[in-house]
Amino acid sequence: MSPISIAQNNDAIYGQQTKSLKSFDELLQKIQKLFESNEIDVDQLKQLMQSYESNPADWIKYVNLSKERYTRVLIDGGNGKYNLMLLCWPANTGSSIHDHPDSHCILKVLAGTVSEVRYCWPKDSYKDDHCDGGIGGNDDHHKNGEEEGMIIADENRLQTQNVAYINDSIGLHRVMNPDPTMPAFSLHLYSPPFDYCRIFDEKTGKYQTINVGFDPKEIEAVKYRVKRRTAAANNSNCDINHHHHHNHPHQNSFGSKDVLVFEMDHNPKHRQQQQDGKTRS
Repeated sequence: MSPISIAQNNDAIYGQQTKSLKSFDELLQKIQKLFESNEIDVDQLKQLMQSYESNPADWIKYVNLSKERYTRVLIDGGNGKYNLMLLCWPANTGSSIHDHPDSHCILKVLAGTVSEVRYCWPKDSYKDDHCDGGIGGNDDHHKNGEEEGMIIADENRLQTQNVAYINDSIGLHRVMNPDPTMPAFSLHLYSPPFDYCRIFDEKTGKYQTINVGFDPKEIEAVKYRVKRRTAAANNSNCDINHHHHHNHPHQNSFGSKDVLVFEMDHNPKHRQQQQDGKTRS
C-alpha cells in the first residue's frame, strides 16, 4: 500500500495544499478525467482531493442533514470505478467501527471538525477476498466464545481542508463529529465502490455484515473489477509503522505505491444481500 504511517503522528493527514482548485465542479471534472484511465495512481487522487479549497456555496446543494444520524449523499457514481459522496454529520454523531471491503478511502473535511479513530484488526477477523471469495465471509469466527476488545492504533483530529486516507491493510476506523452544537461535512472517495461492509463491536471485536446505501439515492451496479499493481515510488516521505496494525496480504513494502488497474467485469458476482435492513456503517 502507499507509504502512510498511522502511528503517533499525523503522516496520514495531508494538510498541505499546492495548487488550489477554487471550484468544486473543477474538482469533479479532474477526478472524472483521472478515472478515464484504467490505471490510477492513488497518490494523485489524494493530491486532487487536497487541492480543492472548500467553499460551502459549491456543495450546499448536496447537503441532506438529519437531526439524528449522519447521512451519505452520492455525488458521482464514477461509472462503477469510484463513488464520490458527501457525508453530513450532525453534532455529536458518528459511524460504527467499520472496514472498507477491498477499497481505497480518501476523506476530505469540507467544513467543521471530524475525529477519526483507527483500530487494529481483531484477531482472525481479516479475510483476504482473494482466498475466501469476499470480505464478509463466515460470521462465526467467535464461536469458541473468546472475545477480544478493539485496540486503538491512532486518533486524528481533522480540520477543514485536511485529507486522510485508509484501506483495509492499514486497519479499521470510525469517523465522528465531536462538536456538541455544530454540524460537519466531509467528502469521501471510495475506489472501487462497495455496497456492504462489516461493523465491529468495540468491546468484543465481533462483527456483522451490513448493506450500505445512500440518501436519497441507491448506487448503480458495479461495472468494473479492480486489480492492484505495485509500482516503485520515486520519493517517500512517510514511514510505515508496523507496530499499530497487522501485516495483511495487501500491505506493500516501504517505497512502493498503489496503482489501481480497472478491467471490465463481464461476469460480475452478485453482492451478498442482507436481511436486516441496516444501511449505515
